[in-house]
Amino acid sequence: TAHSILAPYFDTFAGLPVVVYEALFAVFGLRTYLPYLLVDWVAHFAAAYLLYRIVNRRSGAVLGLVAGISVVFLGSGVEVLLQPFQIQYLFAIVGGLTAIDQLDEGRPVVAAIALLPAIASSGLGVIYVGLIIVWGILRRHRATLLAAMPALVAYAAWYFTWGRESGHLTGPGLSPFETVYSVFFGMGGAVSGVIGLPPARFALVGLGLAIAVLVAVVVLARRGYRPDPLVIAAIAALGAEQILRAAFR
Repeated sequence: TAHSILAPYFDTFAGLPVVVYEALFAVFGLRTYLPYLLVDWVAHFAAAYLLYRIVNRRSGAVLGLVAGISVVFLGSGVEVLLQPFQIQYLFAIVGGLTAIDQLDEGRPVVAAIALLPAIASSGLGVIYVGLIIVWGILRRHRATLLAAMPALVAYAAWYFTWGRESGHLTGPGLSPFETVYSVFFGMGGAVSGVIGLPPARFALVGLGLAIAVLVAVVVLARRGYRPDPLVIAAIAALGAEQILRAAFR
């Protein structure tokens, strides 16, 4: 029904995963796990390939392969993503990366279409929309900004109609200090997880690496180096994701 597709999952618009689950259940029932797993794995490898394309275009095939392989195995987080429940995140990632890839190729219309399933899969899709808006502002590229508008309008329309069913989100009730610590811990955990270290134990190590990279970028910028606007937008998106998580989850 329309309600089952559009009603929020907690606070999230997850209509596309609902449709996929219903279709798989109608065809295969619960007799076998494999069709559900196949959809998940296809999305997972699509995300890895898209990241390879994006990085390869900027930094060459070697770094592109490193980036793609880091997603294929996802450090210590692979056991979480490679189960069908996680398709909500993977669909959002594939939609967001497709949008970035197609903007690189000069196809803003395709990018705009790709962002629609992204925002209809997970809150992560909204993060990608924000990333692309920041990217468009930094590069002063009108087509990039326009590509984000249909998804932004669609999500706003959902949020002020069906999305209100989620009610008031009380959040985890952290103190200001705990919130700040949670944000930095989450960003460090993301870095440590990608390089293969368990985030719960090595988040501070990952945070140290992230700070070292940022310091290096600042030093290089003072010497005339200008980082790709997409890098800055991606860092901003990671920060926004962790801030929202600390505030609402």
